[in-house]
Amino acid sequence: MAYLTECFYIELNCMATDGDISACKYERPLPSQCRNVYGVVDLAEPDSSLDQIESVTGTLVLNSTNFESFPVMKNLRSLRQHDQDPVLVVENNANLTSMKSLYKVDIKVNRTGVRFVNNPRLCVIEKEIDEEMFVLKYLGTFKKCGGQSEYFPKAIY
Repeated sequence: MAYLTECFYIELNCMATDGDISACKYERPLPSQCRNVYGVVDLAEPDSSLDQIESVTGTLVLNSTNFESFPVMKNLRSLRQHDQDPVLVVENNANLTSMKSLYKVDIKVNRTGVRFVNNPRLCVIEKEIDEEMFVLKYLGTFKKCGGQSEYFPKAIY
């Protein structure tokens, strides 16, 4: 039977399952063996180590960048909320137009766990409105690309 314990491994706080590392506290540089991280992952200065992350328990933050699209984390499969902290904070990104890199990520969150503030160019295309659960769940007020701002009721989940 697997159990979680707190441990220290290579001077990183981590959680272990039967002696195997299951999650490391997010720090830079991210050790090569870390696939599952917990804590606040700030994406303002992405690097190649983000590609090794498969899951985050905590918060992904994109704040005050000039990025046009949300950074791609090519192996990210799941985001999990920790306590009442938001799982996703996207604020003050003047050029951000797309969140597509998160569309296929499994996000476990309560209704107050995703925050979008002051991303004036963020928009979705018509097809995404009907087909992408990310848009249905988390982007309640959005701008259609090339169109006006619209209100689309968030799905109940």
